[in-house]
Amino acid sequence: MKNANVLILDASALSNNFLKLNARFCGKVICVLKADAYGHGLKATAKILYSAGARRFAVANIDEAVSLRKAVALYDAKIFSLGYIPEKRLLDAEKYAVCVPILSEEYCDSLLRSGRRLDCYLLIDSGMNRLGVDHRDVAAIERVLLKVKSSGRLKLSGAATHFSDGENETATAIQSERFFKAVGGKVTDISLRASAAGYLAVDDFPRIGLSLFGYGALAKELGLIVPLTLRSRIIRIKRVEKGETVGYNAVYTAKRQTFVGTFPLGYADGIMRGYIGGNVFVNGKKRTIIAVCMDMTMIELAGDEKCGDEVVVFSKEGNLLSLTKRAGTIVYEGLTAMRYRAERVMTKCATAARK
Repeated sequence: MKNANVLILDASALSNNFLKLNARFCGKVICVLKADAYGHGLKATAKILYSAGARRFAVANIDEAVSLRKAVALYDAKIFSLGYIPEKRLLDAEKYAVCVPILSEEYCDSLLRSGRRLDCYLLIDSGMNRLGVDHRDVAAIERVLLKVKSSGRLKLSGAATHFSDGENETATAIQSERFFKAVGGKVTDISLRASAAGYLAVDDFPRIGLSLFGYGALAKELGLIVPLTLRSRIIRIKRVEKGETVGYNAVYTAKRQTFVGTFPLGYADGIMRGYIGGNVFVNGKKRTIIAVCMDMTMIELAGDEKCGDEVVVFSKEGNLLSLTKRAGTIVYEGLTAMRYRAERVMTKCATAARK
């Protein structure tokens, strides 16, 4: 390896995760690849999933959509933008065949003003209170649908909402009822209502994000594998005497003579200061994080390690969930906080039978 830090994407694991999820959801999965595919690398991830048969993708904005379209190259893939696209970027939405969300009646008007021929879908705010036409504003919904129908330039591909707590069955049922009351019988194409956690009906095209990458409620049920491994190497070992401190603000004080190892990943790479007290693995053994700097992290060692020994921050065996829990956050943040100043490596994708 050229660098101390190595990020390994297991293409076979990712491909098989998609195949299992797509089978579970009746072949209707929309692969969510926003935020650089949750830190996994947008282009590499898109190519793996496309090769496995994925043809529906979602991203956060027009820049991600353009990068994705260029990555998969072929126009038989449908790409949804989940967020706002400025009016001046609608030319790109048209050029790269991006399905645009109608976020409000005013936003619908801006789509019409652009004069672009656009694929779009109606976003309904059913209780997230973030984006979308309010589910209670029946008149606004009907006006938007009429404007789209009479425009001659906008094609409506369906409707969507966003559940605020997909694993809460009661809250999800309430939002789902609001959604269908708002659009039932008015939008007859695909429903982008659900995430994996909030999937309720076979007529949904669920937006699947975290589950693709081996996390979430479905991971155990379907035997999904974490495809991403982050490794580094010890670049320095020092013996620290009892009472000496380590790191900025003397964050750690040695209670006894201790060997401290340093590896070149820090909070600028997504190794949060909140991970202090958590573990990484050196030669397969747990070692405690004692200090995190911008570019480096220090860990307690047993004393038998050597410079150059491998440090595994997380892998298919886990650990990221434990680290993010310790930091009082969620695995989404742990993945997307990563900046990966590392050599990227992709393992060869094994052939997998499509179902």
